[in-house]
Amino acid sequence: MRSLLYACCGCVLLASCATLGGPPLSSVPPAPQVAMPTVPTTPNTTTPSTSVATITAQTPEQAGQSAPGIKFISEPEGAHVYINNLYIGDTPLFYTGYQPGQVKISIQLDGYHPSDRYIDLDPTSYTTVDVQLNPISGFLNLSLSPKGVAAAISVDDLPSKSGMTELPVGQHSLHIEAFGYKDFDAQFDIADNRTTPLAVALAVAPFKLSKLAISRPVLDPANPGVLGTLEISFQASGPGSGSVSIADRTGRLVWTDRLPPFTARLQAVAWNGRDSGGRELPDGAYSVTVEGASGGATDRLAGAVEISHAALIGYRSMLSGVSGLLFVGSPEILPPSSFQIGVISLGHFEAAGELIPIQLSGRFVPASGVELDVQGSLELGSVAVAPYSIGAAAKLRLLGEGASGFSAALSVKGTYLDGTTADTLTNFTGLSVGAPLEYRIGPFGVLVMPEVTVSPFFVSSLGLTADGGTDSDNGALNASLNVWGYGRGGLFLDFGSIVTGVSAALRTEPFAEGLGLDTVPLTGGWEIHWLPPEGNLVLSADVESEYSPSPAAGATTYLLVGAGIGWIF
Repeated sequence: MRSLLYACCGCVLLASCATLGGPPLSSVPPAPQVAMPTVPTTPNTTTPSTSVATITAQTPEQAGQSAPGIKFISEPEGAHVYINNLYIGDTPLFYTGYQPGQVKISIQLDGYHPSDRYIDLDPTSYTTVDVQLNPISGFLNLSLSPKGVAAAISVDDLPSKSGMTELPVGQHSLHIEAFGYKDFDAQFDIADNRTTPLAVALAVAPFKLSKLAISRPVLDPANPGVLGTLEISFQASGPGSGSVSIADRTGRLVWTDRLPPFTARLQAVAWNGRDSGGRELPDGAYSVTVEGASGGATDRLAGAVEISHAALIGYRSMLSGVSGLLFVGSPEILPPSSFQIGVISLGHFEAAGELIPIQLSGRFVPASGVELDVQGSLELGSVAVAPYSIGAAAKLRLLGEGASGFSAALSVKGTYLDGTTADTLTNFTGLSVGAPLEYRIGPFGVLVMPEVTVSPFFVSSLGLTADGGTDSDNGALNASLNVWGYGRGGLFLDFGSIVTGVSAALRTEPFAEGLGLDTVPLTGGWEIHWLPPEGNLVLSADVESEYSPSPAAGATTYLLVGAGIGWIF
């Protein structure tokens, strides 16, 4: 009798294992394990203990599929799928080759409740198992005292709040900041389907000032709008009162501002580089002092700022790769901590097609007296593959700085232009060295910039094909080093909030072909930039034109009209 019982049990086990094919048991990953920390918790009956599954069985034709099978979907993806305790893969998953009958399907993912179901499989149907996995979670019940205190609360560096908050199981970090109180930090554990109570009594903070910051270390009061101001900011630990004062190098007080009572940690005040009577202060170093008091406690912070009427901040174009006007660089360099970003788009439309260059650019100051200009452009239009370019230029001040007189700089620029050999924006592939020169009287300025470019490609006016086609102006494309020059120049008016100017660039033939100018293009443009009052946003409009003589094809002229937008600090 006992032998008969053992035989029956063996048959049942064999039948269950043969229900469907699948990988061997050795391929089964370990079942997800959830750490259950020991914390003072209370049960919570609102947390679901299982995940929700939607099971749909259709014919392959109804499902829009070509073959029967089982499709497993889960949210989130990447869950382990088991059939009769055999691991078959991770979601999303399409499985075939099973036998008909009832099977147990289990979908599991670390940190989530598993989904277990028994379903009847039909080898002729297309079955979809769609599971919404519920996280294994508990609750934090946070209470603060004193009651009603306004606090910034974060859990695991994410914003949170007092009261009940659902969290995944495991250890978490809590950080609380409240004006007038010491910061609070703690670690706590969350257990599955449990509520963790946590009461925090905030301690009153001693009065203290900290984190003094000055937005512009060098200020030119003559710059327009917000570009001619700086912000002095600091933090106060609690309620109190204070003042900010500026003194010159002799210690003479030139400006002071009494601040309103402190009601928040962050305090800030703006200064325009003028004294208390509204007069612009002379160039030089100035000291900044912040003083605060609360009850019998006082505190003080000290900093420094420089006033320089040479720290000009003006929005400039970078179409040719170096900041200045559209087709000529200028020697001026942004002061430390300033920067500019902008985008410009132009358009040319005619029966033969469209030409729409778009450029994104930026100006930065890695070190005093040095400016880094970066740009990337995309030339859209009636072409199969849109040409693009990327480039960077470094500009070093050599002589002069200020609103008047002569100034000079050295520029080194590297550019890569892909998809065309046309020099539409006078910013061709290669390494270029230039000398931006400027003479300025008040708002009026003259710019001149000789530049030499070395390139492994032969520059073209009309554009050569990538497979070595020819251009009637310049001959065949080749892979030898080519050297040519640009003569760049421009005139501008800079009124601070409005800048306008004209510029032009004339490219020579490659020096190996002689220095003739009868077949090379002349490119020119007009531009205007407007900085609205009390803002950093700049609006631009521009016009560009190129005249290209060609003995074989005749002269060609095109006109591009566009606009831009930028931000300068």
